[in-house]
Amino acid sequence: MRAGPSSPKTSPAVRRRRKKPMTEEEREQAIRDMFENAPIDDEPVTEEELEAIKVGLEDIAAGRYVIWDPDKERRR
Repeated sequence: MRAGPSSPKTSPAVRRRRKKPMTEEEREQAIRDMFENAPIDDEPVTEEELEAIKVGLEDIAAGRYVIWDPDKERRR
């Protein structure tokens, strides 16, 4: 049986008490577990949200966007 996000093995409190950092594999597994066990969003999308999505897609298609570069931010 795999440990889920609410099991003592992977709970935030237990992770804070760890003596050693999580390995990359443990981090990836924790993230997978979070997504697999996340509640389903059952709220309907509103007309306003659909319009905002449409405008955003039109902006992208027209080239009106900025790519965020975290490395560039750190160099400032």
